[in-house]
Amino acid sequence: MVKQCIRELNALALASVFPLFCVGCKREGKALCDACLFGLGVSPQYYCPICFSSRSDWGKCVACHSSALDGLFAMAAHGDPLVQRALYQLK
Repeated sequence: MVKQCIRELNALALASVFPLFCVGCKREGKALCDACLFGLGVSPQYYCPICFSSRSDWGKCVACHSSALDGLFAMAAHGDPLVQRALYQLK
């Protein structure tokens, strides 16, 4: 009970000094609000992270031999303006 109270006070103090604003619509409360998250175009298609060829499953294609990026896939297009703003804010 005391730990929960301390966590809530800590979160309140942090939010009052560094409030979160949505990178999409600038509403206060979350870094990415539910409405903007829902509007984000998540790609259902998999692509090789090296040559960007279309795949039926995640991971690199047979022609690419780099194991460093094996298993990597993107959830959204890096050209999406919302994704670009979110990455900029993260950096």
